[in-house]
Amino acid sequence: MIPLSDGQRHCADCGFEMEVIGKEFVRQKFRFTPAKGEVVNIYRETAKCPGCSALPAMARNIQFVKANVPEALILHSYESASAAAWVMHQKYANSMPLYSKRAGY
Repeated sequence: MIPLSDGQRHCADCGFEMEVIGKEFVRQKFRFTPAKGEVVNIYRETAKCPGCSALPAMARNIQFVKANVPEALILHSYESASAAAWVMHQKYANSMPLYSKRAGY
């Protein structure tokens, strides 16, 4: 879970403290540690301003804030830094070939 930053905890319009109303699924990534791999679900907090949402005149201007999420290493993939590092280690440190002549590529 990625929480809201300190700067996002207060409404930009009225200054009220934001109220966490839920979480949003962002993506999955595959985390690799030697002899173990796991899929990690990444969620971020979503909050609303109770002050703005209580005012009838401001019904269309309710302030919602979502926590900032770091960019994925490779867009739309499960790749994580640990998995990429392991692949690079296998390819270069262990002198594994980058391709296989038997694969017919």
